[in-house]
Amino acid sequence: MKNDESAFPEIRSERDQNGINDVYSIGGMSLRDYFAGQSLTGIISGMTSHEYKSTGAIKLAEWAYQDADAMLKVREKGE
Repeated sequence: MKNDESAFPEIRSERDQNGINDVYSIGGMSLRDYFAGQSLTGIISGMTSHEYKSTGAIKLAEWAYQDADAMLKVREKGE
C-alpha cells in the first residue's frame, strides 16, 4: 500500500469486456488522517483535563499530524 492510498476504502469488483474480474477501491479517508486520528487519541488519553484545556486544539492537531507524517516516513522505508 502506498502512502497516498485510502484507509477503509470501499472495494468494488466488476467484470470487464473480456470477462476478467477487475477489483478496485474508492473513497475512504487518507492514511495520513487515519494515523493522525489514532495519534490524537493516544495524546489526549495521556493528558489531564487541565493539560488538555491549556494545550489547545490547534497544538494537539499539529502534534497528531507530526506523528502521522513520521509514521508515513518510516512506512516508506519499509517498502
